[in-house]
Amino acid sequence: MFFEIGRNLDEIVKRSKLSRGELARIFAFIKKEIEFIPFKEFNEYADRSLAIAPHKKDVHYFALALKFDCGLWSNEVAFRRQTNVKIFSDDELMRILKL
Repeated sequence: MFFEIGRNLDEIVKRSKLSRGELARIFAFIKKEIEFIPFKEFNEYADRSLAIAPHKKDVHYFALALKFDCGLWSNEVAFRRQTNVKIFSDDELMRILKL
């Protein structure tokens, strides 16, 4: 997840209108607050996830979503080609959160 954030940092800076320093502090806080879940706890969903994830690199995200019966936040168009996991775009989340 943090690799994806780093890879998309320029876009996050642009959209958030926050400085890199502000984002670094926010992500440091988030990282301390996240409970990392060992793969063995959601491995039982790996096969099903492999069948629905559009990219092999995203299998873990789909497996976690299946285990916890929750959606994923992504603007990745390919994610919407499956119907097992609800996908929320930036705009959808902004409407839900009334931002």
